[in-house]
Amino acid sequence: MPNADENENAAAEGDNRVAADDEQEEDDFGNFGTFLPAPTSAIAKEIHKVIMAEQRINTTQLFTFLSDADKDLSQLNAVDNKQAACIINIPQTDQIRVIHSLGFGTSPIGEVSLVANKILAFTGDGDAANPPSVMVLPKDMVEAVNCLIPTRAEFDTKLNEGNAVYPYFKNANLANTSSIFKIMPIPAFVVYDGFEKDLDAVTVYKRILALDNLEEPAMIALLAFLRGCMTARNKNDPSTYAANQVFMAAPSPTARGWGMQKLASSFPALATRPTMPGTMPGTAPGPDPNVALMTALLKSWDRDGKKDAPTTTKPENDDKYGMSNSELTLMLLFCGLNEGEENLLPAYLELMNEKNASDSRKEQILLSQLKNHEFYEGAKVYVSKMLLKLLKKRKYLSEDPELTFRTAANGVTLFSVGHQDLDEVAAINELFDQLAEATMVMPSDISKLGKMTATVPDNAADFMMNLRVFANLLHALFTCTCPLFKQLKELIKALANYNPNALKQMTKKTRGSILWIVTLQTRHFFRGEISILAEFQHMKNKLIARDPLIYHAEVPDILIEEKKFTGDKRLLGGEEKKDDGGHVGKKQKGAIVHHLFMKHFINGIWRQNPALIMRDITSHCNTSVPTIVQDHRACLLAMFGRCKNPTCTKIHRAATDKEAKFVCETLEKAIKNPEDIKKTGAS
Repeated sequence: MPNADENENAAAEGDNRVAADDEQEEDDFGNFGTFLPAPTSAIAKEIHKVIMAEQRINTTQLFTFLSDADKDLSQLNAVDNKQAACIINIPQTDQIRVIHSLGFGTSPIGEVSLVANKILAFTGDGDAANPPSVMVLPKDMVEAVNCLIPTRAEFDTKLNEGNAVYPYFKNANLANTSSIFKIMPIPAFVVYDGFEKDLDAVTVYKRILALDNLEEPAMIALLAFLRGCMTARNKNDPSTYAANQVFMAAPSPTARGWGMQKLASSFPALATRPTMPGTMPGTAPGPDPNVALMTALLKSWDRDGKKDAPTTTKPENDDKYGMSNSELTLMLLFCGLNEGEENLLPAYLELMNEKNASDSRKEQILLSQLKNHEFYEGAKVYVSKMLLKLLKKRKYLSEDPELTFRTAANGVTLFSVGHQDLDEVAAINELFDQLAEATMVMPSDISKLGKMTATVPDNAADFMMNLRVFANLLHALFTCTCPLFKQLKELIKALANYNPNALKQMTKKTRGSILWIVTLQTRHFFRGEISILAEFQHMKNKLIARDPLIYHAEVPDILIEEKKFTGDKRLLGGEEKKDDGGHVGKKQKGAIVHHLFMKHFINGIWRQNPALIMRDITSHCNTSVPTIVQDHRACLLAMFGRCKNPTCTKIHRAATDKEAKFVCETLEKAIKNPEDIKKTGAS
């Protein structure tokens, strides 16, 4: 392990060689272009300033240091080891996580520290405004472990089969033993994309095989570690796995403090806090952005209208974006940008502030932005006029102090956006227009419009679509650099890695808890906080580790209770009875639970001609009732909310979303041109 002076000399020599080696570096990446990722994150770009040959040397030196039985781990604090990345194995998976910039926790004499005798490391990307996460690892992870690991020949044979999937091997079927560390050094340039996401071991394994000098002890151990990551283990067997608590525990304030110091020493260019807008070079730095942000928030929370309430001044570019200083600071945060990077804000913000732009023009700009900036194809963002109004005013966070079942769909949240389709938006907009034109509005009418109900999708496909639609909204509003979008993208990827059957087996309790935690993180983000909540990180780690047993103690029971089929009990206020044939019927004492969109569209037909019967409509569309309602026990008229027969023997229930969609598509001809429907004469 080199000392600090040696490291400084090596760095100086490296700086002198950078210009001469730039062209060679490009050639190296060109040769391995099909295997090695490009540096795209901020930290990866900083590390990439050190040529690959020196990164290999740093990896070998770190491996040699860890292999020393008498090593003093406190020496990790004496050198700059950021170029020597390491990988750890997520338990029970073939996924690996990249860590870097290792350090060792100590405590002053007579004091107790939560990080004492623990290894500290960064994971992920970051900068001064959004520092990389800090992981606290037990020091025994750098003690050699003897594991059963397939030989290279065994693994290559399995790999060449072409259809091999994890686990490639099982512990009980192996005879070869290799010595590995659970924190394994790796050249950073091999895993540049790992600074933004977890990687699968077989991909990294193939990249390593593209390098030369694989007979070095560090490379032999690294390849063995990666083969071990692709092997299933019994619970108590020696393994490559890091402990579960490593991924679940939130870093303590002491660990985060270490992170800020380490960022400043290892990545000074990223640790520099940008000055506020208007601060000229060479002058004293502007106010801390966090202070400006808190001032703005305090003003928004002030309900008394006092004259001495905090005030904000308008920046020089107020005419460009129509934002105050505090609003601009928040928008930069939402877009993952630093002060001084206003030119990187999405262009639609400037367009919406055009002189004399009407509300209609602003709405069209927003709708165009949502339509043309999808990240997940097919996950359309349909927003109601009510939600569009919030987006136009940039009022993303609701004023409700706490997240409850009644407030979960207020503001811009996954519950207010992700579950809406075009039909529901049309129904909400119709009510919005009716209220706008009404001469007298009752409180209950406003409640219907403003208090949307949070719901959890009943199936895996709709659940995934819910997440993708909300991610597309964040991507359109704040671009791909939005911190919340990045977190949501990782979450969606983790879920997408599940096989379809595993997703289907997720309980409503699990799906509801995931959506609830995402909503908590969303509200936290829109308050101007860019830190990751402990429950969100814990949830993401469990999903990556293929552990779907997720529950949040604050999720309302009404949100996650499983729906049970109860036949006629789904009448609102109705009662059950049986006719002489033993069939379940009903007494009409209340409204029937109908599907909103079936009633919304089909009732337009009856408004045109109240004398029509169901057979008239189906005949016009060349179909029949049994064809469009395959559950012959269900009453189609009840699904429309129109069954008036007190002795009906059919089951009265709401249509499922799938049934409603099929009915509306089948009867599309009648819905579009109800005036063309002719009476058949049947009763």
